Parts: sequence; C-alpha cells; structure tokens
Amino acid sequence: MAERTNRKGSPRNALRVYRYRGTISIMSIVPDFAVYACDVGSTFQNRFAWARIASSEPEQIEVCSDITVLARSIKDDFRARRSVALGFESPLFLPVPKSVKDLCHERQGEGNRSCFASTGAYVATLGLHEAAWILREIHTHGIGFTVARKDWPPRGTDPILFCWEAFVSGKAKARCKLHPRERSPRCDQCKRADQHDAATAVRAFATGALECAVTSESRISLIGAAAIWSKWIDPLAAIAALTDPVLVIKPALPAPVGSFAPVRGHE
Repeated sequence: MAERTNRKGSPRNALRVYRYRGTISIMSIVPDFAVYACDVGSTFQNRFAWARIASSEPEQIEVCSDITVLARSIKDDFRARRSVALGFESPLFLPVPKSVKDLCHERQGEGNRSCFASTGAYVATLGLHEAAWILREIHTHGIGFTVARKDWPPRGTDPILFCWEAFVSGKAKARCKLHPRERSPRCDQCKRADQHDAATAVRAFATGALECAVTSESRISLIGAAAIWSKWIDPLAAIAALTDPVLVIKPALPAPVGSFAPVRGHE
C-alpha cells in the first residue's frame, strides 16, 4: 500500500507527497540535492504547477500549484546547502541560424511542437517572465548558477543552481477527460493534469541519462537572460550566458498515476 505523508510546515503549505516503489538512479551517487520542474502556466488563472524530488527521499514526489511556496522551498534547500536542479516546461533558448532560410524553423528535436508556433511562443514568453521572477526571489549569495551539462550532477561541496528545460508532449502529456483539447483554469482535473506534467518532468530528470533532446547550432538563451537580469550572473560573463546550450529532457511517457498528490488546501 502507498503511504501519504506531509512535509513539516504550516497546514496550508505542507506538501502532501506519495511514496512509490522504484529507483532514482542518480540519487545515490552525488552530494545532497533537490530536483524541481515547473509546468509553466498563468498564475493568474491558477495554471502554474511544480514538482520536487530530493536525493535524501528519492521515493517521494511533491507537487504544488503555488509559485511562492516553490520559491520558499528552493531557498530552504539552499539554506540546507543542497544543490538544486530547476527545470521549466517552456523553451529556454531560441535558435539563431546562419542561413535566412532557416529562420522561424523549429529547434532540432522539437518535431511538430515548434517554439515558434503560437503555443510555443506564448509559453516561451510566459516562461521567461516567470523564470525571471523565480530567480530573483531565490537569489542567494554563494550559490553558483549554471546550465552547463558538465556541472550536473554536482560533485563538490558548494551548492549550485542548475537550470534545465522540460519538454513534456505527446504521449507523456497528462490528459483531462473533461477538456481534452484545451485545459480550463476552473477545472480541478486540469489543475491535477498540470501537476502531473510537472511530476513527469521531474521524474524523467531524476531517473534518466540526462541526454539532451532538443538542440541548435547557435542560440540565444532565455534562461541566461533571466539569470543576468536577476543578478545570478556577473555582467562580465553575460555574453557566454546568452549563448550557452541548455539541457532539454523529453519524457517518453507520463509519470505513474498516483505518484504525486496536491498540496493541502490547494485541491
């Protein structure tokens, strides 16, 4: 039988979690850390969701729809000297091709989910908007920012913030039976589907080989721009931050149903 538990905290913000069987492959071989994934959506319409897995409790997934609780949770991890891998389900970089004929084309690996299609462009803009807010809220002196694949998993004792992109689509995407085409901001099942997508992304990162699923030969980094704006990156290193490649994780299937649960008070 599965066991539901609560993280310590106020009744409103305590995270209800679900223990599941399975092995998180990366968890046992690196220093203490936490992995987060954000399902980018409008906070105004309650369409934002996030999930968390910690190396100290690798059989637990936490989910929530409150962006302020996310910021507090990450800051708690930093105070505990944990490294954090923070993922966003939105394009974190845009390709900049050499040839004019390649302008406005999808990134390699996106398929029919181009970052320049109407949905992709909307989510990219909203993702930059929310990532900048989150990075400003969690900015902590002494924590290094990186998107370089070589920097994760963390190896030293100094905590880092590693940002990555989640690409949850196709068969991996959760479905709301009431709104199969477009999720509704007033539907509880749609809200749970957003949380399910976040859980799928965070579990794919924690269990996978971290092979990048979407690439481009040349790029401008949206997450790099957000990191510069929020003072995570020294202006002297700004040019490199705007061109560094970003790791993109693309799950093949959704996380098992029941492997996460909503925050108390936010059902």
